Amino acid sequence: MKKTLIIFILFLFQYNLFAQTATWQNPLPQGNKLNDVYFIDTNVGWAVGDGGVIMKTTNGGTTWTVSYHSTCIGLNKVFFISNLVGWAVGLYGTIIKTTDGGQTWVAQNSGIQTNLFAIHFTNTSDGIAVGDLGVTLRTSNGGATWTLGGSVSLNPILNDLYSDNAGNSWVVGTAGRIAKSTDGGTTWEDMVSGTNTTLRTIQFKTSLIGWTAGNLGVILKSVDGGATWTNSNGSLSNAYNFVDIAFLDQSNGFALDTKGFIFKTTNGGANWSIVLNGNLSSTITILSAISLQSITNIIAVGNKGNIQKSTDSGVSWTSISSGVSTNNTSSSVFFTDANNGWVVSRGSTNEKLLKTTNGGSTWTAKLSNANLQLNKVFFINTTIGWVAGDNGISANGKIFKTIDGGENWAEQVLTGSTVITLYDVQFINTTTGLTVGAGGKIFLTTDGGATWNSQSSGITESIYSVFFLNTNTAWCAGANGKILKSTNGGINWSEQTSGLTSNIRDIFFLDANNGYAVTENGSFLKTTNGGTSWTSQNLGPSSIGGSVTLISVKFFDLNNGITFGFDSLRGIYYTTTNGGITWTPNYIPMLGGLTPLNSFIKDYFVLNQNTFFMTGNFSSILKFGMTTCQSTLIPTGTITSNQKAANSVSTTGINTIPNASNIIYQAGNFVQLNAGFSAASGSVFTARILGNCQ
Repeated sequence: MKKTLIIFILFLFQYNLFAQTATWQNPLPQGNKLNDVYFIDTNVGWAVGDGGVIMKTTNGGTTWTVSYHSTCIGLNKVFFISNLVGWAVGLYGTIIKTTDGGQTWVAQNSGIQTNLFAIHFTNTSDGIAVGDLGVTLRTSNGGATWTLGGSVSLNPILNDLYSDNAGNSWVVGTAGRIAKSTDGGTTWEDMVSGTNTTLRTIQFKTSLIGWTAGNLGVILKSVDGGATWTNSNGSLSNAYNFVDIAFLDQSNGFALDTKGFIFKTTNGGANWSIVLNGNLSSTITILSAISLQSITNIIAVGNKGNIQKSTDSGVSWTSISSGVSTNNTSSSVFFTDANNGWVVSRGSTNEKLLKTTNGGSTWTAKLSNANLQLNKVFFINTTIGWVAGDNGISANGKIFKTIDGGENWAEQVLTGSTVITLYDVQFINTTTGLTVGAGGKIFLTTDGGATWNSQSSGITESIYSVFFLNTNTAWCAGANGKILKSTNGGINWSEQTSGLTSNIRDIFFLDANNGYAVTENGSFLKTTNGGTSWTSQNLGPSSIGGSVTLISVKFFDLNNGITFGFDSLRGIYYTTTNGGITWTPNYIPMLGGLTPLNSFIKDYFVLNQNTFFMTGNFSSILKFGMTTCQSTLIPTGTITSNQKAANSVSTTGINTIPNASNIIYQAGNFVQLNAGFSAASGSVFTARILGNCQ
């Protein structure tokens, strides 16, 4: 949204270290789970999902543009009343609206923090939203205000909603609940479904004829407006759990199972046939939603950003998603420069290492080993690198080296007890390196890994991070707040007192005195005396995502730093410009978690002050561009779109800023300065000016 600045006495804008743009590199067009898809016609459609992702297509789903809701909170449902006007709902009572076809979205105040799962409008004014705990909301002004609607008995989780143009609305949810409203959601009347299983989707084609479907193979049909329901699943197995149903007319429809099966009916649900096979043994949701553009054109979406398209009524399907597709978890990422990078993973798929030579535009698999489970990758230059982990069977520590940029790998031998998992590896040069792991194990090499000798750490706790400052000085950190320091190249180690008992996930030093560490409970630690003493502060919990887990930290100088992690809803990174005294949170469009084990996000790598990468489940790789721009403002000069002002400027006369347009960013909105804007004598303004820094 653009505004014209008309008050000239005092302008105060917050300074932020980074502006960021998130670009998915694998898979494409993006890898967040998609929860819903909606087409307004045969060409124009939208999809929404975890991490606040919002996608749009204007060519029937062949290509998609990707954007994100500003808070990166997961979105569950999207609905458009026209090509321009639409809404989406999500976690914590999130409701957002667009009036320009999805180019921009404005948050609406739902008045609740209950998860919302469905929304439907019958015109641009009248709409209903439903969600957890039987919550129903209603609006008569396009969502400018929302009020609580009537209650549904027993307060079930309401999974879906459908409204027709005759004033009827239906909701379905847990325990087989179906309810109907004829007054815009003010009151709801229970309908008898005849089942106790969870119902997840509902659609009516007339005010009388409709279908609902859910777990255990249940598909029901009503021909009397929902008063009664009869079985309509033909003879389908109860092994299927239906998550969406879509009918083009009273005869032709499709039902979508969470395991990736799609069924088709041509007789109103009397019989169903499989048109897309899934995987009944899958432990994850493969497909989530389906939308019919026409009798022939169908789009289905789901996990890992999966988009399936059919143009022949489901006879054949094409995957719109691309990239290196595996079920592995990308556990570590490392770049030596802007072009050359590597990602390693854990999982059952053979491909355990991906490589790029073009900054992540494309990735290729290079290390194939089904049993190998890798936790860390480190390269000293573009040709020499190491990966560390375990064999995945008996947790025997494994380390491999490459001398040709990752094309080929040779296993190296660890001396001493190796029944451990290795969590980190780092080299200070081509010969001297450390690898650390479970049970307080530390291994040192001074010959490039030809031999690895076990060193006594003095602790039994797992060590998650190691940092080499120079050939003599190194630190390790790990479980229960343990920090160790070596001053003789990793041969001997002494314990330092962190003052915390939470697991330390990363440690970093700028120089011999100034160091930083972060923990699983969201604590940031700092030392200015080489670790002799540490101070700590907790950066969480986040506003609505609960406790914060921090897994990576990096400082560029004594003032500017960045730390990464996640809460239960999404990724988070914090920036500081005063050495860690204060931190500013920024949200990342990828699903978070409660612990490092169950989080979608696994690792971050900061290439430089302008670029970082993030990895996660299902070989997910994201690239972030962060730009700081200029930090000075000449009040009498021309401000270009690439400047950034962070300094207060006191005027002594009339200061004119010619040709300024769309250059100040505040609270998510672009604020436009008129050409020839002037400030009266004595005015003070602090500006954060973004151009290409958006």
